[in-house]
Amino acid sequence: MPIRSTTIVAVVIAFVVAAVVARIASIIIQRTLDALDTVSTENRAAVRHRGRQLARALTLLAYGVAALARQHGVRDRRRVRLEPEPPVIAEQLALAL
Repeated sequence: MPIRSTTIVAVVIAFVVAAVVARIASIIIQRTLDALDTVSTENRAAVRHRGRQLARALTLLAYGVAALARQHGVRDRRRVRLEPEPPVIAEQLALAL
């Protein structure tokens, strides 16, 4: 079955939106961390490191949601109506990583 151009555009849009959301979250995290008063440089370094980890986790979450949306969109295009159960969604997310 050929893939329609609308499907490709929808997939691209989903991942672009995920990238924008991840970037905005990263900016908010950095600005929040910059506003904190830390006692020492070691504490500041530790807080910044945790902030980077949080930003990467949110980026991974955004891309995972985009991957699930892509999978759901492809199923809709093929007119296969499957109601995914929570374990199936978790398995698909694990496979997307």
